[in-house]
Amino acid sequence: MALPWEALAQYAHRQCPPADGDQWRINFSRVEWQVQVASGKYQKVAGTREDNWVWSPQGVINMHRPERWGYVQFSTAPIGTAQFRPDPTGPARDLLHRVYYTQQDYRKIHRRWAASLDELELAGNGVTMELTASGFRATARSGNRRLHIRQDSLVWEE
Repeated sequence: MALPWEALAQYAHRQCPPADGDQWRINFSRVEWQVQVASGKYQKVAGTREDNWVWSPQGVINMHRPERWGYVQFSTAPIGTAQFRPDPTGPARDLLHRVYYTQQDYRKIHRRWAASLDELELAGNGVTMELTASGFRATARSGNRRLHIRQDSLVWEE
């Protein structure tokens, strides 16, 4: 596959082209609707849903969740010889996104952020959470690293 590095550089927010060992989250998707031919034109079949294919398991039917996209690891090694390095912070990131989406659902119902993990029924999973002036911040540990997520889904590390 050829990627236009100059075009991607403005969105990647990192070195382009990537360095040896760099990892990006990426997804490829195909959506197909059932169609029929009517008057010489394709028309969607009423009452049917689309079929979705993605190259990596999403866990949800929503390709607009980049935290669920697969990893691509770039390498200068001969094809098939580089070892993939799983993201050591992956489990902590998954927990933080679980808090994020549960908070979003909670807010739709209650019109406010939950003040505690107990309210979200997520207590005891190793995550802490606090309300902030603009929303909330949840924190999880990954070894000696601390990761955070806030109400706009931004994840950062301390």
